[in-house]
Amino acid sequence: QTGLKQNTPEILGILGTFYRKRVLSSEESLKLLQENFTETLFDAVIPINSVIPDSFSASVDLHTFNKRSSSARAYSRVVQEIILRISNNQRQNHG
Repeated sequence: QTGLKQNTPEILGILGTFYRKRVLSSEESLKLLQENFTETLFDAVIPINSVIPDSFSASVDLHTFNKRSSSARAYSRVVQEIILRISNNQRQNHG
């Protein structure tokens, strides 16, 4: 032992991705996540649509390619949730 504090990774949350409304497998998968990971599941869910592969093919990030797409908006919501969770964790750890 060197006395160094061991850093163990902490799961900040679980993110549902490749979601398609009205597709049974997507609906079932999301429901299972919601039932089994209530505390850790992010509220935002990333939908799959043509904008994601199109932005990749154009070598442009999703927000530059189409910031109004449902996928870009969902990623923005995830970022806000991540910031909030990190802030809450820091408050809990530092009083």
